[in-house]
Amino acid sequence: MELLSEAFRKFADKVETLERENAQLRDELETIKGERRAHGRLADLPDVLTVQEVAKFLRVTDATVRALFDAGRLPKIGGGYRGKTIRVMKSDFIAFLEEERSKRPGAHHEDTNVVPMVIMNSRKKKGRLA
Repeated sequence: MELLSEAFRKFADKVETLERENAQLRDELETIKGERRAHGRLADLPDVLTVQEVAKFLRVTDATVRALFDAGRLPKIGGGYRGKTIRVMKSDFIAFLEEERSKRPGAHHEDTNVVPMVIMNSRKKKGRLA
């Protein structure tokens, strides 16, 4: 009988542990869903976007967005000290997205590799790439 109660106690502990882990995973999922909802739709974006908002929407880094500016693929407003005040009009951002969407997959576009090349060149200058 004692063996059975010990097994039951272990089982109950395991169930409790799994319930706690499940609750943590549910909380993490809700956090992720909340973050996606924050800038998940174009309609939810403000009329003037920051570099960080564009990066978050595209799920890329700020450096990638700045490379798009430098390559002339995404129009920007301002520039300021160290690019801290760079902004993008929502209408320009939507036009950029529509232009990117209209490109056929696999088709050659002369500016296809502009962003990676800009990033590679900046890494070379900083000595991060041989």
